[in-house]
Amino acid sequence: MVALMILSGLLFTFAIATQGFKLVNQQHNYEIQKVQVTRLIDRLENDAWNYQIIKATEQVLTIKNLKTDKTYHLGLWGHCLCLYRQDGKFLSYMLQVKKVNFKQLRPHLYDMTLQFTNGAIFKEEIYINGQKT
Repeated sequence: MVALMILSGLLFTFAIATQGFKLVNQQHNYEIQKVQVTRLIDRLENDAWNYQIIKATEQVLTIKNLKTDKTYHLGLWGHCLCLYRQDGKFLSYMLQVKKVNFKQLRPHLYDMTLQFTNGAIFKEEIYINGQKT
């Protein structure tokens, strides 16, 4: 009986410790994704220096590169947030994205909401200025 109580106490302690590790791991993954989203916004805004939005829907921004005169779509391709063209060429920005949503706040400024496959959701603003250099 005593051995059974000790064993159940150890199992209970192990279960609590495992749950704690899962929470710490989830928080760590969230922080990593937060950094990745911040880098994504920086990269998008740097790449978008010569871009102009020509059409916007909730899921896709259609963008024209003013330097190359090529048209791209910024949106999901599978679980990849990509800048892609009709000919199949694309530039991958972020993986494991389940859903993306764009909303125009004012000219050149868009609200972008990203939902990841693990359930994390981030809402950020992106600025696409459309100026030629």
